[in-house]
Amino acid sequence: MITLASKRAQTTLLIVLAIAAWQWSQPRSGGEPQAESRDDSVQTYLKGSEMVRFNALGQASDSIGALEMTYFSRQPRGELVSPSLSKTIGATESWSAQADFGYIDETAQTITLDGSVILSHDSNTLRLTTEQLTLDLDQDIAHTDRAVALVHGNTRTTALGVRARLNEQSFTLLSNVDSTYAPQD
Repeated sequence: MITLASKRAQTTLLIVLAIAAWQWSQPRSGGEPQAESRDDSVQTYLKGSEMVRFNALGQASDSIGALEMTYFSRQPRGELVSPSLSKTIGATESWSAQADFGYIDETAQTITLDGSVILSHDSNTLRLTTEQLTLDLDQDIAHTDRAVALVHGNTRTTALGVRARLNEQSFTLLSNVDSTYAPQD
């Protein structure tokens, strides 16, 4: 006579054997157990989007757009494809930036732009180009240690590195500065 306890034991044994058989039948990669991935997993993916941030007065202070924005679960960092940035300073000043790629750090309130970076003042001809530029959105500072070209009107200045205070339109060129002025005809 089979008791209820022995039926439970048989059922438990059958379940354990089924799990073992299933695990044994699954394909193995490299034969070694895989360690937990240390890679960050995608938390949010946005395509063709723009974020607009507002100041305490309810006015738009900056916007960040990109063809693709990818945010990760383990860090407050996002990756941007073809990013564009617009930063409003005061009532009448604004700056725009664009690049091939970018990284946004929401904790530090910085954006690092990479590849064909163009930073321009929206109401005059001032334009800075470089291969990498970090923008501090809270302090309105842009900086890089890479080669830069600064063009304003008929003047072209090149240097290795820059620190710019965007709210003051002040540019400190760090080294190897060369400037050319070409008068208009």
